[in-house]
Amino acid sequence: MSNCPSCDVCVVGGGYSGTMVCANLIRLGYCGTIVLVERGPRVARGVAYDPPNERLLLNVPVANMGAWADDPSEFHRWLIGRGREVAPGAFVSRAWYGEYLEQKLTEAVESSRGRLSIVRGEAVAYSRESDLHRVALKDGREITSRRLVLALGNLRPGPLSGVEIPGGTAWWHADPWSGAAHRACANGERVMVIGTGLTMVDVCVSLTSAGARPRITVLSRNGLLPCVHATPGFKAVSATPPELGWPLRRIVRHVRREARRVMREGGDWRAAVDCLRPMTRAIWAGLSAKDRERFVRLVRTPWDVHRHRVPAEVIAKLVELQQRKSLRIVAGRVRRAEDLGASARVTWLDRATGREESAEFDRVINCTGARTSIDASPLLGAMAAAGIVRSEEIGLGVQTDAWARAIGRDGTVSDGVWVVGPLRRGTLWESTAVPDLREQALDAAREVIGDGEEWGLGDPTARRNAGSMKNAARFLADGA
Repeated sequence: MSNCPSCDVCVVGGGYSGTMVCANLIRLGYCGTIVLVERGPRVARGVAYDPPNERLLLNVPVANMGAWADDPSEFHRWLIGRGREVAPGAFVSRAWYGEYLEQKLTEAVESSRGRLSIVRGEAVAYSRESDLHRVALKDGREITSRRLVLALGNLRPGPLSGVEIPGGTAWWHADPWSGAAHRACANGERVMVIGTGLTMVDVCVSLTSAGARPRITVLSRNGLLPCVHATPGFKAVSATPPELGWPLRRIVRHVRREARRVMREGGDWRAAVDCLRPMTRAIWAGLSAKDRERFVRLVRTPWDVHRHRVPAEVIAKLVELQQRKSLRIVAGRVRRAEDLGASARVTWLDRATGREESAEFDRVINCTGARTSIDASPLLGAMAAAGIVRSEEIGLGVQTDAWARAIGRDGTVSDGVWVVGPLRRGTLWESTAVPDLREQALDAAREVIGDGEEWGLGDPTARRNAGSMKNAARFLADGA
């Protein structure tokens, strides 16, 4: 087995989270060696910011997309500095943000003076020897490190529940971010998209980007589209957030009452949802295990619809497609799919009528959402088998503590292993958008530096900024 050079920190995953963990380490003065592992062709962009279609837009205004936790508006200034004059509230191309992240990584590599390197490959196996972590890549190489940061991003959607899809079919697209799934449609092409979340919106924009008139059927259990971002014209009416420690049922009732009150006073219902943003982590942490499970089962869909919104221009595009009879939204559940060679006959149970319907489609695209089971990743599966990580109690990624440290099979912290990004959803709930992830990336970098003090890997300034904060936080958490 050929090995990569050993390092002090190995960061697995070169999308936004992994890139910004590395950038923060360098910015904070970390003196150890860092290896960033990425399986994709382009580092820093990840799936979200390396879109298969240039027309796909960010779902957060540019004024709040800065990569640094202490400078949320930097991305807006970066755009203006490159002659892209846009308003602070504008929604711009995801590809532009990918360029921005590539620059952040390039700057970090240059500033590191050789301490930060990039390795291309897919991490598929794990072993541990004393205090060393060994990550094996698919091509046989191995990376050895004292510290390991897991920043794997969103895992690809899983198979449809109860539906058998034959292997090697031309019409089935399991990866909704592949170029084939986003290929622009021809006139009359029949497409079924399963799922009505943000990924479905992007897929529909790509499918119709050439101006053709396909026939797209979008199917999900509830048939609910994401809400649109606020538009001008509302009065400035604030909402009162719920109190920490309330049970889920009381929180939901409070938010609904506040939304109705705000609207009666001429304001925007979104205020009742947005006022939860600063306290989402605390609310989630205060819920019982039973309430968390109930939230995922009953509240998750309406929460996602109202919380994760899209630009008005994107919704206008979907409405236009509906008016042209190129798009229909159906609430229902897929029962079976019959392989017809170049196409498929899909049968679903229509929620409105209670009857089964079926139709033939040239493409069927899986937009049911990212998997959260650690079994979906070979690396996580190997680490779970080794007792280094374990699944969050209701299956929402990897279980971590408040400092992003992985919890092992025995319920104790796994030394030298941190988790950043969507895999922490079970601990934080909101763990996918840049405003959340930039805080995580900074916190993880501070933790790594603080943990490396015993090895002399942080300069004095970095130790004061990171290690002391970590120790103080733990001191307070212990109730001393």
